[in-house]
Amino acid sequence: ALADALELSRDERIRTQTLCTRWLAVIFIALASTLLGLVLPMGRDTSAPLDSAPGLIYILVYVVFHVLARRERRSLATSATTERTR
Repeated sequence: ALADALELSRDERIRTQTLCTRWLAVIFIALASTLLGLVLPMGRDTSAPLDSAPGLIYILVYVVFHVLARRERRSLATSATTERTR
């Protein structure tokens, strides 16, 4: 794997994986927003409660980043504990 070729440490692998996952989340959230913008009946005659849904879906970025940060901290702590026991 490329991580082996670059001789990344366990912590660097965890951080790199988290960063890649964050970018994938942003891409999927943007695609979902675009899809909602195309599918929902917005701007036709009257305002509907769903008019803001494509924009509000970006709140998921905060939620996903928070979850990923917690997972990264937990993985790094586990990694540090494993390194100390060796």
